[in-house]
Amino acid sequence: MTNVISQSKLTSARKPAVGFRFAALPAAALLAASSLYTAPSMAFQCSTLAAWDPSATYNGGNEVQWQSAAYKANWWNVNVDPAQNSAPYQEWSKLGDCSSGGANIAPSVSIASPENNAQLAVGNVVTFSATAGDTDGTVTEVAFALDGVTLATLSSAPYTTDWLTELGSYQLTVTATDDKGATTVVSRSFSVVDTTNQPPSVTLQTSNSQINVGDQVTLTASPSDSDGTITQVDFVVSGAVVDSVTSPPWQTVWSAASAGDYAIEAIATDNAGARSQSSSVTISAIALAGGKCADAAAYIAGTSYQSGQNVTNDGSLYQCSVAGWCSSDSAWAYELERVFTGKMRGTALGLVQPHQKLRLSRQVKVKQYC
Repeated sequence: MTNVISQSKLTSARKPAVGFRFAALPAAALLAASSLYTAPSMAFQCSTLAAWDPSATYNGGNEVQWQSAAYKANWWNVNVDPAQNSAPYQEWSKLGDCSSGGANIAPSVSIASPENNAQLAVGNVVTFSATAGDTDGTVTEVAFALDGVTLATLSSAPYTTDWLTELGSYQLTVTATDDKGATTVVSRSFSVVDTTNQPPSVTLQTSNSQINVGDQVTLTASPSDSDGTITQVDFVVSGAVVDSVTSPPWQTVWSAASAGDYAIEAIATDNAGARSQSSSVTISAIALAGGKCADAAAYIAGTSYQSGQNVTNDGSLYQCSVAGWCSSDSAWAYELERVFTGKMRGTALGLVQPHQKLRLSRQVKVKQYC
């Protein structure tokens, strides 16, 4: 039995659904879609086209030649290989293979690294690299030269060579040669610099070199760094850090808790962690005399004193008997002889023999404790 499909069914199958309408696409949409892909022609004259450069920026409509073919950019792109990205809806459209007729076309070559006017660090191994192609033949040789001295000659890709950087300014030249002997030369300039971190420098100033115990003194550092920035200044008193400052002004305020001489330094740290210390500055702190010693000055070794002049030292009051002796720089003369409950003291220091007491006491008289 033969299956028969009714004419009414065939007719209804051909009819569009009720309410359905075919709409024509706008011309602009068709044009945009068609521009994304151009069917390649059999041959294309590539002699006027520049070679594709991976470091160049291309806009829609730009044409280049690469690996014996011509390509047109569909939209903005950079470092997108036309030969690998020319399928429909990709960045490039292939216009066609380059024509082999006519005069030989020189090869194309471009330097991928280093960048032009780059600054490289001294003492490092860097890689020079280039890309090369020939539209009507093959590339037989790519040569790298630095300031005219050949570094490497390569017969096949990848076209790279290594070099140990040395201080100076250089010009890198890359020459590509094709199978018919035509050459193309490109070059780039770069420099090699010393990037070793230089330590900072710092000086220290104080508002006073002699203070009373408890008085405040301002410590001011002046740091600098030739190849970076200062991140911290430490103020050190007698080997101990008393303050750390992380921003200008590089200052701190310090006071001595007891009498004595204090060695003060500033240590500067830069952004790379290098540290430098200033020269040491000495500040003398003098104990304040009170009570019976209020009118006496603190003793300073080597100062000129007169007979009968009173001074204080280590909490005691002294009176000078002999000016020449008192004016010596021997501070122990003011420390050995003291009167306490009517008895002489000082032999415990091991500096004066008993028979010397009376002789010394004639030079420096100990009156009393302050």
